[in-house]
Amino acid sequence: MHDEVGAILSSTRLHFLNIKDASLDEKDKILFEKSKELLNESVQKIRNISHNLHSSLLKEFGLNEAIRHFVAKTIQGELIKTETDLDEKYLIQNPQTDMGVYRIVQELVNNILKHARSNSIKFSSRVENNTLKLILEYTGSGLSQKEFEELRYQPDGLGLKNIMNRIILLKGDIVYEKSYDFNTIILTIPINEE
Repeated sequence: MHDEVGAILSSTRLHFLNIKDASLDEKDKILFEKSKELLNESVQKIRNISHNLHSSLLKEFGLNEAIRHFVAKTIQGELIKTETDLDEKYLIQNPQTDMGVYRIVQELVNNILKHARSNSIKFSSRVENNTLKLILEYTGSGLSQKEFEELRYQPDGLGLKNIMNRIILLKGDIVYEKSYDFNTIILTIPINEE
């Protein structure tokens, strides 16, 4: 719940911040600032309430469909162009692995919405040699691997800590690449075919 609702609230915040407050009168500017403050508080409360709830869509239809649904519900729209190219060979594997990957994707998207000022996000995946490789490419401000390593140890980097903890549990790897045009995050997760 936190990841999905958190991303919806972050998307709402993104839309909200595109309102031109210069045209508002003083009373509306005060209301605008209070609304931003309440929205930020809501994101934090959701984060605290519901970290480990499971997604029924994920259990029922699998990781690919859960990601597509999450993208359509939270970020697809006028402000951010999205694209998904997910490997259909990946079927429901280990439910705990799928849940971990899904939660990582949600947290990554939440971070992109919150910090990157992106206008385009592409999700792609490939399955090779019992490994799932999931790639997020996005415009805007990105992180290098070095920046990720530094930020994840800071006290307020709860999202990055959660991502790294999930990666460790899944015995996977994450690589951040920062570039002028597109930033890339590559998740590599071993999978057990059942």
